[in-house]
Amino acid sequence: MAKKICLSLFLIICVVTASVCAVFAQSVLVDALSGCRKLFAYSGGQTAYFYGFKNATLYSVNVLPQVVTRSATVDGAVMAVCHDETNAYALYQKNGVYGVMTLSHSTGRAVCRTIPSAKNINYHSFAADGNSVYLLSNEGTYTTVVKFDSSGNKQLSYSLPQGAQRLFVNGGRVYCVAYSNEVYLLNGSGKAWCAELNCSETCYDAGVGYIYTQSGKLINLKNGGVRQLSAAFCVQTTDALLESNSGRLFAAVGKKSFTLNDRFRVVTENTATPTTAAVAQSSASSVADALEPPYYDNQTVIAPRDITVKNLQKKYGKITKTANENGRVVTSGKVKTGFTAYIGGSAYTVIVLGDINMTGTVNGADVKKFMEHGCGKIVLSELQRKAADMNQDHAVDNRDLVLLAQSF
Repeated sequence: MAKKICLSLFLIICVVTASVCAVFAQSVLVDALSGCRKLFAYSGGQTAYFYGFKNATLYSVNVLPQVVTRSATVDGAVMAVCHDETNAYALYQKNGVYGVMTLSHSTGRAVCRTIPSAKNINYHSFAADGNSVYLLSNEGTYTTVVKFDSSGNKQLSYSLPQGAQRLFVNGGRVYCVAYSNEVYLLNGSGKAWCAELNCSETCYDAGVGYIYTQSGKLINLKNGGVRQLSAAFCVQTTDALLESNSGRLFAAVGKKSFTLNDRFRVVTENTATPTTAAVAQSSASSVADALEPPYYDNQTVIAPRDITVKNLQKKYGKITKTANENGRVVTSGKVKTGFTAYIGGSAYTVIVLGDINMTGTVNGADVKKFMEHGCGKIVLSELQRKAADMNQDHAVDNRDLVLLAQSF
């Protein structure tokens, strides 16, 4: 009898253990990304990636059909990275010479090729499509885009209205954002207008043919159409519109979504259950009831510019109350950097991107303070640095200054 009881207990333990393992199989640790200087997400037609870099190493994490991490190291310093459907790319520099490393995710093989003719390069972004490399060149009056072949030879130059600002890859195709805030597709015959942004907003990959801006606009690259949403992240797949308000990164394929959470675990969800798909189709009021504001980090949330306290709590229903910089609960007036938002019993400091002087208004005074910090005349506090980080890459540099100056 005792043996039967022991056997039954053993079977129960096995079943419970298997069930627990099945649950945790949906969450996979990818600590290789934890030390990356910058992180990005890419949602293709059939696959999705999280990728990033630190020092001389490029990391690529494929999340479908299973989580697989690839990495490769260059002989030099990695300056920027990008991704397409099958490869990760790193722009690197050594002794003033630029090169591009291609990392095949299917095989893990990396190939480096230098581009000696690449001079005066603005290295904060670049693009690649497998056969060609696109770089930002500062040789002329305005920043242009130069296309190089696999041998490093110049093929074509593209001139953009007011100059080229940054490059990105979407659906295996190369796009450029001009300083006129217009988005262009770059092809073998020239450029083609696709869409228009507001105030040089930072934009994210949102599935093949779509980008998503920091102000919640889902932009169709095929016809320039805009849809206003309020989620922190959004991906339009062939099967569904998927949204998320948690984690560091978000990607999706079909009806499956992938979140890289703050503990660097990839969490996989199937939206056949009532998750983001249900939110996407619900009314504006029910969405607000469930929404949290976008997080800058685990201590700070981002509030839209020029929003009032009342509208902030209406927009993000998870905020139960708001306090000013003195800790006093407020119910009206404009939200400022330094306010506190209470969410689920926890307190988060609020930043308004660009509101460096913490007045609630973004203007030339904020630009002046940014420049004084850059010149060493003053030192911004940690909170002010977060407000100055316009592109939210957790670094304060000239790119943020440009975005700030163009934002009003």
